[in-house]
Amino acid sequence: MRKFFSCPVWLIGFCLMMAAWAQSESPPAGRLASNHQEMDLHDPPGQIKLERLSVEDGLSNAFVWDILQDRQGFLWFATEDGLNRFDGYKFTIFRHQGSGTVSHNTIWALYEDQSGTLWVGTYGGGLNKFDQATQTFTHYQHDPKNPNSLSDNHVRTIHESPAELTCTQLLDSFES
Repeated sequence: MRKFFSCPVWLIGFCLMMAAWAQSESPPAGRLASNHQEMDLHDPPGQIKLERLSVEDGLSNAFVWDILQDRQGFLWFATEDGLNRFDGYKFTIFRHQGSGTVSHNTIWALYEDQSGTLWVGTYGGGLNKFDQATQTFTHYQHDPKNPNSLSDNHVRTIHESPAELTCTQLLDSFES
């Protein structure tokens, strides 16, 4: 799994290059195979070719909060307009459209746990667990009647320790 935090859209090209690398045989450390040629990652600038993806290529929104490459090689983009999955050829966009879909269209955080499950943190929709087999989402949201629920529905980061999955949340109100 490769994890990239909030970044400018131009960095998407770098992620595509990394996805291609992950799909091929792993080159020696410090080297990158591209178009059947090996490149040293320490070469002077201009020697490494980067490609970029944009809205014109199918990305749902140019504002990307988070990028993750899962162990299957898919690139996932957390955007202001849904969760985007890139398979190397085209985008699949997951948006909130009712039950079984992502709980909110503003996606903030992505995380793949040790078992390969994709977790999605949203701005206002809580935490989502993606089921790869059914292509559906299970929602985990704040319930004021349940002290064991999320403390808030704004999930900014997701982390895993050997014992548990944790997420960083922002409070609904920033009043002092």
